[in-house]
Amino acid sequence: MASALALTEKHSTQIEIMRRRLAAAPKPSPATRRVTFLQGIAKATETTPKDPKAESDDRARRGWDTDAVEDMWNAVLSYIHEMGHLFGELSTLKDAVDRTIDKSLVPLPY
Repeated sequence: MASALALTEKHSTQIEIMRRRLAAAPKPSPATRRVTFLQGIAKATETTPKDPKAESDDRARRGWDTDAVEDMWNAVLSYIHEMGHLFGELSTLKDAVDRTIDKSLVPLPY
């Protein structure tokens, strides 16, 4: 996770530009979104290899390992899921408060 954070901080401007482009485009499928994100990270960290052996070593060092990205996506999806639960609970609470207010406004028979 630390390497993903280091890459994110190093390339935050490129990531923000990419995020804005994705936000302006039509909504892609989740699989397309994941592939686009991974391609963007790979492209942002890509350097020109001098020889074929250096290329394979360089890939491992540059972050071609997608475990960190998958961990980040899992964390984001978990956060969204938890926020959905929170908004559901807030909606239920708002409905209860609205019903209580409505009941309190009904005049009592004397």
